[in-house]
This record gives sequence, structure tokens and C-alpha cells, in this order.
Amino acid sequence: MKKTSAKVSAKIKKPSLKSMIALHSSKDFKISHQISDENKRLDSEFDSVSTIKSKLLKYGNFKTKYVSPYLLLSAKNTFVNGKGYFRALDCHSVYPEYPNISFFSYPDENIGPGKLEIWISGLSANQKLTAEIRLNGYSFNNAGSYEVKSTMGSGLYGYFPVNSTWKIDLFFPNVFEISGGGLITVKPVNMTGTWIFYDVKINIIE
Repeated sequence: MKKTSAKVSAKIKKPSLKSMIALHSSKDFKISHQISDENKRLDSEFDSVSTIKSKLLKYGNFKTKYVSPYLLLSAKNTFVNGKGYFRALDCHSVYPEYPNISFFSYPDENIGPGKLEIWISGLSANQKLTAEIRLNGYSFNNAGSYEVKSTMGSGLYGYFPVNSTWKIDLFFPNVFEISGGGLITVKPVNMTGTWIFYDVKINIIE
């Protein structure tokens, strides 16, 4: 397991046809000393089509004509036939009515940290898509990070500081031909505290 520190930012890679690219600026990943406010999520929406196009051009060096919603998953809607589902491993509480799923991470007590698996099916080779993962968390040691991996890109992407990250935006410019569907995982590392998953939206890019 790779350790991260409070000063680590998400690793921004140069765009590649086989990469998982973050649609963020590195300045967005500064650790905050302020406790995460759960209500912040309520005022934060998924990106508009124009915002997604702008981010794709700025961070992915990719110009797109169409952004088509494909899949939306949450504790209220965990499975969409033929398109995907998610699994919340070692979670603490599930609230379908809100919706959100909470996780505890207390390494000294051998609790957590929990893990999120987002499975996307119905994909074809060379398909392009974006993923917006809305979440929230607070690490008391001020050093925790979300570790993000995917089978749809070339290995590990990077780390997103828990205390300041409320949404992870990813671009997959060339989905591999995957038997059984594509997988995105989110798992905190080196953190002591709690984190919450709200929902994830997948868009097909053309």
C-alpha cells in the first residue's frame, strides 16, 4: 500500500489514449483544516454539459460534440439493468432515503476504511466516458487520501485528499475491451475518520 502525506496532490498525468485523466486542476487538491460540511453536497450539483466540455478540453485536450448521460447510481438506486451497479464494502450505514452511505476508518481499532466499487457494463472497446463521483469526508490526522483505481485505464491514477475533495471527476478517453464490465474503485488510505458516498454519474462522450 502506497503512503501519502497531507501535502500530496492528485497526480496529474499527461493525456494518453490509455490513461484515466482527472478533470481537475492540481490547486483543487489542497488539504483543508476545516471539518467537512455534509450540507456542502446539497448545494453542489453534477457538472453541466458545457462545463464537462470545457473540462475535457482544458485537462484532457479533447474536444467533444456530445455528452450523453448513461448511468446514475446511489444508495437509492444501486443497480441499473444492463448498465451497472455499485458495491459498498465494509460500510457503516446505508440511507437510501437521503441517499448516502457512510464509512468509518479507524486503523488503530482495526475498523474500515471501507471501499467503493463502481461496476459499469454495456461498454464497448474504444468508448469514451466521464465519471463524476460525489463524496465527502474528514480525516482527523489531516493526511488521508482517496486512492482511485480502474480497469478502464492504465492502472492507478492517484490520490485525492479526503478533507478537501467533494467530487472526483475522471475521463476515460479509450475504454479497454472488458469482459464483464469496467470497474472504478475508491478506497481511503492513511486516514482516521469518516467518509460518505453520495452518488456517481457516468456520461458517454462522443
